Amino acid sequence: MGMAPRTVRQWLDRGDIPYSGSRKPRASLIDPYKTYLLERWQQGCRQGAQLERELRAKGYKGSPRAIYRYLETLDALSFPARKSGSPSATKPLNPLLALSAPQATWLFFRKQEDLRGRRTREPSAVEASEPTP
Repeated sequence: MGMAPRTVRQWLDRGDIPYSGSRKPRASLIDPYKTYLLERWQQGCRQGAQLERELRAKGYKGSPRAIYRYLETLDALSFPARKSGSPSATKPLNPLLALSAPQATWLFFRKQEDLRGRRTREPSAVEASEPTP
């Protein structure tokens, strides 16, 4: 797990995990271009090299890997390709796929009272995906 057994034992004896505040998402060079990439993805363009060329023409200065990493998230969310003239209805997405690893970890380790006081998109996404008894 990457930590000393003694640390885990202390947490278990205390009955809780030490609180750590949520981290602010860091800005990346691809952020201003995500809307454009999403539009092109929904139009059916799945060629990473083509999308990279288009972004470079628009002034993108970041790494190709950042583009492909973002395209992988779109693929995981499985946005359907839309053809011109077709209705823009999309199939419902799994809300848990929209969570980053730190967000999911934060939700997992929070106490219930912390989640009640903080109604954001993440807790409702998790609650919506929980099976009903």
